[in-house]
Amino acid sequence: MKAKKIIINILLILIIIYFAQGAFYPTGSIISRTSLLLIILISGVYWIKSLLLKSPKSGYYIAWTILLLVNILGYIFTGDPTSDFNFGEIKNILSVALPFYPFYYFSKRGEIQKKRLIWFFIIMLIVSIADYTFNRNLIISQRYLYNDDLVNNVSYNFVRLIPFVMLFKDKKTISMVLSLIIMFFIIQGAKRGAIVSGIVGFIFIAYFHLKTIDKKHKNRNTIIVVLGVILLGVVGYKYFQQNEFLIQRMQLMVDGDSSGRDIIYPNLFNAWFNSDSFKILLFGHGFGSSITLSGTGNMAHNDWLEILSSLGIIGVFIYFCLFIVAIKIPLKEHWEIDKKIIMYTIVSLWFFISMFSMFYNNPSSLILTILFGYLIGFHSNNKYENTSVR
Repeated sequence: MKAKKIIINILLILIIIYFAQGAFYPTGSIISRTSLLLIILISGVYWIKSLLLKSPKSGYYIAWTILLLVNILGYIFTGDPTSDFNFGEIKNILSVALPFYPFYYFSKRGEIQKKRLIWFFIIMLIVSIADYTFNRNLIISQRYLYNDDLVNNVSYNFVRLIPFVMLFKDKKTISMVLSLIIMFFIIQGAKRGAIVSGIVGFIFIAYFHLKTIDKKHKNRNTIIVVLGVILLGVVGYKYFQQNEFLIQRMQLMVDGDSSGRDIIYPNLFNAWFNSDSFKILLFGHGFGSSITLSGTGNMAHNDWLEILSSLGIIGVFIYFCLFIVAIKIPLKEHWEIDKKIIMYTIVSLWFFISMFSMFYNNPSSLILTILFGYLIGFHSNNKYENTSVR
């Protein structure tokens, strides 16, 4: 048991070290590359170990594994091995997909305590704030004139941290304070997709707190939660109203400005739909093909079109099934209300991020991947249902 706890701690520390690049040490250095390599290698080992488990596999586990295998096969048979872009793409996919398995494996065996994930979240929140500040200062330093109106991509990392706030089920005041901190950086980042996704996340947070009120002091706790939710909404709205740059960007989105997506999306869809080849319709143009088909030299900024161009309708079908399975599992297996809401929060954030940005091939998504593994593993074997979380 002690050795297994060490493995879990090592993985969590490696993830933190990897995300600390930029703010705490140079981006792309030997430190970040080594930490990511170790994350992939260790996770790969537990992918094999989880496959060898004799107990039945969760439907989500099966769908997740099929998507991973399809991408690996796509890279091997249709990708360009000499392309740095293709190599980077498969590396990103592995960094997101593989960490699911060790956390699934250990959680299934009752060897992950919730407090480890809580400490991971707290440290990752601090790292994300440092990374946000570093990225903001970097953008400003590259301008001729000082202008605090900027878009900070790190705000998506705060969106991915939202479900972790729900781990503080019995400490609602702390949860609300952490939610306010996360809300501040999401709004300040001015990423429209992050804000839309964040709003969805905060709706789930409000619902979570209302559904998990301690019945011992129900009336008092209900008042506290309702006031906390109202405060969260009022502060968020006030801060949004004070951010003129963000209001302008949201108005531009309503008016049709989409940061090039109005070019990328039609190009990718038409390149697939107008193909005369049934093979392309079924299996796509090949791994990583979006960068040449988009017409802008960029990726899709949308999981569904990225998969459609690379893996065809087969890939999109597998990805869609993954969502369906993730939605059905908590209902079918009668999960506890707190874990059910956390799961649906992750799925909802995942869906909205997949529509506005990228999820399955963005290394930042492994923050949520490990929480997926923890939840799925916890409920995939009732034998450990009462011992996995303390």
